[in-house]
Amino acid sequence: MIERIITERLILRKPVIEDKTEVFHSYASDPVVTKYMMWEPLTELPQAEVFIKRCIESWDSGKEFSFVIAKRENSRIIGMIRLGVNGKTGDFGYVFDKNEWGKGYATEALKTILRIALEAFPGLMEISGICDIENTASARVMEKAGLCFTGIVRARSFRPNMPKNPRDDNVYSIRRSQFESAIRKS
Repeated sequence: MIERIITERLILRKPVIEDKTEVFHSYASDPVVTKYMMWEPLTELPQAEVFIKRCIESWDSGKEFSFVIAKRENSRIIGMIRLGVNGKTGDFGYVFDKNEWGKGYATEALKTILRIALEAFPGLMEISGICDIENTASARVMEKAGLCFTGIVRARSFRPNMPKNPRDDNVYSIRRSQFESAIRKS
């Protein structure tokens, strides 16, 4: 898997241990950012180091690829996006610093990851993502990236930062043929 990707406004790259402080402060410790996540906000810097180490180990094993997302203009970390591949199917997830919401960064990063995934894994036929049914902003990101709403899975996910568990998820997906067709049109 390619370890560094540069887009119009972003740098997506394999994480390194030295990212722990920026990851912790930019999004991982923020209860507003983590509201819809399946993990609680981090409370101590060592937790961020453990998380980064896990990301690197998963990357090195070829199981999943978490990319730190930094602004191209200043290399400041603003989020992370993860790609998991299991045979013919893939999945993703992303998280961003709340100060960067609404600027199109998530859509830019997701479109890039979709393209890279389909190039790097020729057998990959479909990629999907989920979001809490109340997380309309995340749903909109997936729609803008070309994914199609495929349904709701009831009582699927536990989100420790939400009052009700388990939670319903919106599911979005895109097939290889749909993505390739969209690329040809653009």
